[in-house]
Amino acid sequence: MGTISISRPDDCFSVFKLMVHVLMCLFASAIYANMHNLSAAFQEEGQGLDWTVFRLAAISGESDEISWKRDRETGSVYAGELGGGRWTTSITRAQLARWIVENIESREWYESMPALSTFSG
Repeated sequence: MGTISISRPDDCFSVFKLMVHVLMCLFASAIYANMHNLSAAFQEEGQGLDWTVFRLAAISGESDEISWKRDRETGSVYAGELGGGRWTTSITRAQLARWIVENIESREWYESMPALSTFSG
């Protein structure tokens, strides 16, 4: 798991991402540096490994059973470039868990860093 401060070549411009980038540099520089080290490690040393680093902006949702059941079935998950037309700024814990389970054995996202969020639309 990474943050949206990790940039990818296919990302679109987002004011929200710019704000996160600036705030992380100012107030969480160690976390910011760690995210970029994580990204570099997988890109430079990850050949031959099955890896996916998903990037998140914000995670919402409660941890009780009723909330998980409701949130798991509410809306689809967007996975792709950050700032794309259907990308939003958050995802629920239950949606994230569902996406991980559904994609754990899929090779679609191997060696990539998709931005995940609740699908807009």
